[in-house]
Amino acid sequence: MAQSANPTRKLTREEAGEMFMKYFGFVRAVAFEHAPSKSLVEDITHDAYVCFAEKAETWDFDEAKIEALLRSITEKMAHRAWKVYLRNQPEHLRELAEFLKLSPDDGTNFRGTYDQLDDKLAILEGCLAKLPEDQRAIIEAVYLSDKGYTEVIKMLGKSPNAVYQQVSRIRAFLEECVETMLKLEIKS
Repeated sequence: MAQSANPTRKLTREEAGEMFMKYFGFVRAVAFEHAPSKSLVEDITHDAYVCFAEKAETWDFDEAKIEALLRSITEKMAHRAWKVYLRNQPEHLRELAEFLKLSPDDGTNFRGTYDQLDDKLAILEGCLAKLPEDQRAIIEAVYLSDKGYTEVIKMLGKSPNAVYQQVSRIRAFLEECVETMLKLEIKS
């Protein structure tokens, strides 16, 4: 009987720590790509390590598939960070953010009617239209396409910090614009 080239095995906590450090840069890049804020990258990376280390003694690891596993864990930790981050945002922005994160086939998680959603999306589209073309392209690349921050950073040829700052400024403008338009809509 031939043995697989990459046998699965359980890891001790020490081995898990060594394995994680071997892929630390990869995990950090995934966290950077999916974090709601640059300041949360280290927290997400740490949470991914804790989860990985806790499960190391119970999971069977195949080193050939370790990147996929670490990506999945890190994305899960980033998703949790997004939930916490969104809790502190105004309700209409939370709903829009939640909706935009849904897959096109699944609208079941949206809390509200589609008419309300259409109104809010129309407002958001109006605010997006007010952006200069280059800023609109960045927001669409980050939030409405399959591109992550890493790809957007490469596309723009700028430093990660410069892109994060630009996205933060654009998001602040969009939040203010949406809130203003909603207030105007409520008054009329």
